[in-house]
Amino acid sequence: MNKLSIWGRPAKITLSIIFGLLGLLLSPYGIVVEINNIQVDIPWSPLFPMLIALSFGWRYGLLAALSGGACFPFLLWAINGWANVTTTLTYSCLFILLGLVNDTRYLPRLQSQPLRITLAVFTYITINLLYDHFLFQAMLHMNPVFWTADTVTHIDQNIIYGFAFKDTINVITLALAADTFLRVPFIRRSLGIPVTSDMQPNTAIFITTIFIPVLIWFAFIGLGFALLRGNNVLLYEHKSLALLVILANGFLVSRLLFHYSEKNERAIAAKNKKLQQQNRELEQFVYIASHDLQEPLQTLMSITALLKEEYSGKLDEQADTYLGFINQSSQRMRDLVKGLLDYAKIGHSGERVVIDVQQLLHELLSELSPAIKKSGAIITLQDLPTLSAYRMELKQLFQHLILNAIKFARTGVLPEIYIYAQQQPGQWLFAVQDNGIGMDTKNKDKIFIIFKRLHNRNEYDGTGIGLAHGKKIVALHNGSIWVQSKPGEGSTFYFTIPTGEKL
Repeated sequence: MNKLSIWGRPAKITLSIIFGLLGLLLSPYGIVVEINNIQVDIPWSPLFPMLIALSFGWRYGLLAALSGGACFPFLLWAINGWANVTTTLTYSCLFILLGLVNDTRYLPRLQSQPLRITLAVFTYITINLLYDHFLFQAMLHMNPVFWTADTVTHIDQNIIYGFAFKDTINVITLALAADTFLRVPFIRRSLGIPVTSDMQPNTAIFITTIFIPVLIWFAFIGLGFALLRGNNVLLYEHKSLALLVILANGFLVSRLLFHYSEKNERAIAAKNKKLQQQNRELEQFVYIASHDLQEPLQTLMSITALLKEEYSGKLDEQADTYLGFINQSSQRMRDLVKGLLDYAKIGHSGERVVIDVQQLLHELLSELSPAIKKSGAIITLQDLPTLSAYRMELKQLFQHLILNAIKFARTGVLPEIYIYAQQQPGQWLFAVQDNGIGMDTKNKDKIFIIFKRLHNRNEYDGTGIGLAHGKKIVALHNGSIWVQSKPGEGSTFYFTIPTGEKL
């Protein structure tokens, strides 16, 4: 199909025709204002083809114009006659211009959308002024005097300039309105236009700057009718002028706020993208580094084991001590490297799936049964939910929290661990409660930092990575994790997982 053809897109064609007909039907209900004895009519008709041209391009804008959006001058056919034909043509030129500047293939160096629309509008205003100065009068002369009793064959040139002034106000106001409307997410969705993330705040801005002032205008009009009785109050011109000023200011303020809001959103999105890229690079570095460290580390441990087996008791006591230190340090290094490797792998195990958390914990407790039996821990599970999550990561999270609760038990007190969940609006809140040694509240954030330890390694073994794992896993689910604790009274770790998908 020819690339210039529009007939392969029935949805856009239908919208264009509907918007054209809407423009024609609503044209008698515009805003009328009298300024220095010049009646300024602001019809709604051009707004609809403007929306189509700025959304889909000049061809669809022209279709909307010919479907009725630019045909409103023909409502005055009995008066203006043939002059209406050229007026319709000039409006059609406006919609073609708006469609052209909306296409970034034209004027690629001019990136600002408001400036491109301004260029189209002022090009149209220039064409319209030339038409009103040189052609409008000539078109009126073509009208036969016997057409109707109201047929006009000549108008004073100053009045024609008044028409040009009126059209200028009309086009500038409606172009501003169309550009503003097309930055509002729900309007874009209704037209089938993609909505970018930087446009999300625009709905609230639009409601604040347009709808609320118009509602206030209606309230004052109603109050005026109720309190001010008489024939000379709240004239139609006054009401129209007030509404025009409110709308013009509202659209202008909205568009300016849209610009700065979208600019800020794009800047934030760019920074987030850069941070995500840096995080990916860092995770890749950690993964590669920890993976490549395993081989020389394993070699070191193997050689140390051979030395200890071959020369144990053959060297002096100090040499045996040194070999023991090397072996312990190598094992600790192995645990750290494995922890880093596991940390880098978080989020790469697959997609979210529907998980029965109760069943998942029963499987985990079965795997941890040697540690549980050795410690004598009593673990109680409340009825836990079914939700969408990353299975392996969620299992690791519970494993870290349960093993921590066992490790940090009070001396002479059997560990008691209570795991439960509570449904909240939009999320599940999980809790892992223990009766262990607890901690000071000043350390409640420090414990989630990788390699940060609250206790000496001689007191409690470990790498200092487990809770950092947990924080990353919860962040992967777009949740939060925190702890409430008192020294000697135990700790309760809370974390949330948004429900997201309906199960």
